[in-house]
Amino acid sequence: MRLAVEEAQRRWPEFVERFERRAAGEHFAVKVPITRGENTEFIWLEVTAIEGDSIYGELANEPHDLGGLSLGDRVTSGLTDLNDWMFVPVNGETIGGFTLAAINQTVRRRQSRVEQADDADD
Repeated sequence: MRLAVEEAQRRWPEFVERFERRAAGEHFAVKVPITRGENTEFIWLEVTAIEGDSIYGELANEPHDLGGLSLGDRVTSGLTDLNDWMFVPVNGETIGGFTLAAINQTVRRRQSRVEQADDADD
């Protein structure tokens, strides 16, 4: 997961460049930690603006316990908190989503181990 976050941060300029020349129908999102009170959640934001090291967006999923924040609320995050990013061009092929790929890879490995253990038990 650490490597996925590092790749997202390293490739951030790619996201910014594409965001600055975005076309109608494209979607841009970042995953950042949002903290309210003692609760922190890593949550996706639909990006509405990028200004320097500040990322502005709307919550793209419903938070579990972030002090009254809900889907669609506007929030700001700093670039130093960036955990992941992705964009979906008009052609629909998602670019980015590095932590999602890492999670999927981990799930596939675990599933493979379970299947191998089941085969060994047969």
